[in-house]
Amino acid sequence: MNFFEHQDQARRQTGRLVVLFLLAVICIVIAVNLAFVLVSSFISAYSTDSVTITTGLDVFGSANPRIYLIATLCTLAVIVTGTSVRMLQLAKGGEAVARMVGARQINHGTTDPEEKRLLNVVDEMAIASGTSVPGVYVMDNEQGINAFAAGYTPNSAIIAVTDGTLRILDRDELQGVIAHEFSHVLNGDMRLNIRLMGVLNGILVIGTIGLYILRGFGRARYRSSRDGKGVAVVMLMGLALAVVGYTGVFFGRLIKSAVSRQREFLADASAVQFTRNPEGIGHALNKIRASTQGSIVTDKHAEELSHMFFGEGFKISFMAKQLASHPTIEERIKRILPGLDLTAPLPAVEYPTASSDEQSDKAKAASDIMSGFHGSKVVRANVDDVIDSVGNPGAEHTAYASSLYKSIPVQVMEALDTADNARALLYCFLLDQDHSIRERQIKRLHENEDNSVVKMAWSLFEYVDRMLVHYRLPVIDLAIPALRSMQQSERDHFLARVKELITADNKYSPHEFVILTILQRQLSSDAQRADRIKYRQLSPLLPDCVLVLSMLAYAGQPKMSQAKNAFNKGIRKLECAEQLLIEPANCKPANVQHALDRLRSLAPKYRRNIIDACASTVLADGEVRIEEAELLRAISESIDCPMPPLI
Repeated sequence: MNFFEHQDQARRQTGRLVVLFLLAVICIVIAVNLAFVLVSSFISAYSTDSVTITTGLDVFGSANPRIYLIATLCTLAVIVTGTSVRMLQLAKGGEAVARMVGARQINHGTTDPEEKRLLNVVDEMAIASGTSVPGVYVMDNEQGINAFAAGYTPNSAIIAVTDGTLRILDRDELQGVIAHEFSHVLNGDMRLNIRLMGVLNGILVIGTIGLYILRGFGRARYRSSRDGKGVAVVMLMGLALAVVGYTGVFFGRLIKSAVSRQREFLADASAVQFTRNPEGIGHALNKIRASTQGSIVTDKHAEELSHMFFGEGFKISFMAKQLASHPTIEERIKRILPGLDLTAPLPAVEYPTASSDEQSDKAKAASDIMSGFHGSKVVRANVDDVIDSVGNPGAEHTAYASSLYKSIPVQVMEALDTADNARALLYCFLLDQDHSIRERQIKRLHENEDNSVVKMAWSLFEYVDRMLVHYRLPVIDLAIPALRSMQQSERDHFLARVKELITADNKYSPHEFVILTILQRQLSSDAQRADRIKYRQLSPLLPDCVLVLSMLAYAGQPKMSQAKNAFNKGIRKLECAEQLLIEPANCKPANVQHALDRLRSLAPKYRRNIIDACASTVLADGEVRIEEAELLRAISESIDCPMPPLI
């Protein structure tokens, strides 16, 4: 199953989630109705001082139908409100989830060695997978070994780990855990998981109300006898709602189990493919088995987030294991490391470090992978290989990313620690080689940007100017977390300055289009929101496809005849009637970006056709130049189809 099929399956799971949710709502409504009738009967008996004994059927049969209507409407109102409130709280995606559990964001300016190691691993994984670098968070004071990924799209994700994960796992084990989380990022699980949180909050909130009533009125049990009846009635209602709440808990765990368990097996398998190192994630799981803390998370939201975690986030009883959101640790280990003896004494849980010789060997192996790419601006590739790599990076991409990451100039890496420095770094990528144009750009920056940022940009320019073009997109991706830390007004100001630098020479180059497209996708006001699927057929978006393919054809081919040939090869992949290449004057960047925004609202399974058509256009001559590879990557990112580096 490829990336596009995984994405489509994840969206179909949403339909399954809706069915289970409706079933849960029906059961809860019935349970609340029963509770209302019983409490109503109790109130009636109190008011008449009646001691008549009636059967359950008599009670329910004689109840006023209005009671059922009121109970049903109140229950539905509470569930809808609970779901809506939680979804509103989660509108900012992964950042909102991280805040819920009190996680602390870490950045490249950290001096903690374990935190720096975590950032390195996440950065390398992001470069290898072709996604922007996610925000990285740590849950302080959580000693269990656990992690989660959250967000609505692959390019708006965050990754959080517990302090125990940082301190206990070695680098290979940490890489295995992070690769597992990146699988959730790439396979469409995050969007489903956040929606699951919203849905479950709605069906669990009734029990929460019941417990609140019991706690609030429990102190009133010593009031005067005149108020005793009223307090007893209210407490009885609270008790009934709390009991009903367990129905919500049951269905919540049932839904999590139905949605999550198989996706955990898939994420484990993907992590092994990503790193080609089953021992990494396998030994991380075995350390969870060995640790007294296991994967326990003590935060009050642990159960709500349990389906997101790398391991089960809270202790569950033997009976409840059948409804667990995760397979057992033993099952997962057996699939990853079938030869591991699980009857042997558990290993001591400690923090091991790789020897300098081992680190040197790994660095050399990564360097060997990278050595063939620095001298060339052209990559030979196959269309099918390009399609298969989308959302599906392999160990060769990880090795490439590791070597590239280690060779980025120190001065550039240090510029990633704050938003101001990251802005300055991005401005450097847009400064023109022509001295007169560059002077005009610097003048505009002085007029509209802080002097300290302009000064930093000027000091970084020589390092950026000497960097090979292969580093351009990875460094931009590495800068995204710092840029996201800005307020939206600051982001808008930054994007306006970027546009000014680009238009200083009254034209767009391919790499300027790429930079602006990626930054707008990451930093615009709607960047963190989930995109709605509006189109389930490709035909309404055919004009947008034609525009994008025309732009690609002109960018990659110097002659009109060659551009037409490239365009025709791409358009045939869409299996549509013959289309005409759009004139260059009509392939304006703003028009292309609008087309990409529309294409993002297409169902995932049809996005494969778009990537196939784009790759075929670029590879019409059998080669991919760096500018074409960057355009292909920007297009893929714009429609949420992460593309690893073409190596």
